[in-house]
Amino acid sequence: MLSDLRLISLPKKFAEKLDKLSSKPLVKYSVYLTAVILFFALILLPPILGIIIKWDAMQEVLGNSELIARALNAVKNSFTIAVLVSVLDVVAGIPMAWLVTRGKSRWLNVLDTLADVPFIVPTAVLGYSTLLFGVTLKKEFRHFLAVRLFRQDGFLSPFSTSHFHTQLW
Repeated sequence: MLSDLRLISLPKKFAEKLDKLSSKPLVKYSVYLTAVILFFALILLPPILGIIIKWDAMQEVLGNSELIARALNAVKNSFTIAVLVSVLDVVAGIPMAWLVTRGKSRWLNVLDTLADVPFIVPTAVLGYSTLLFGVTLKKEFRHFLAVRLFRQDGFLSPFSTSHFHTQLW
């Protein structure tokens, strides 16, 4: 670990103290516990508390059989696509990995680079699809979002655009 710290050019004495401190079990587990607590406090608890606080609105949404049917259909489609893509990834990935590691062609670097493209594309696709999603929403669904989520007492009212005097859609 000390050699890793030298790469970021910390003074040698400080790096040694940091290495000695991080090797203590109490410090190590305290850092882990702090990370777990921060995860729960900042990422996991807010949505759960939002559901509990706005349970009446959730019951209204859960009582709408059309919305539930559409949501279950979307979940089923998502899992079906995920399974199919996973099978396709394994079928295509194992031979390609073997070829890249064992092959002797000069074009294997190009193939290896092309295999890395899916790690870059999801971010761009997510941004583009979010843009398209916002533009192509049906009027009724946009109204539902505006009324249920962004009204004065809605889930996202602190973040609503009404606080900034702009129109939502």
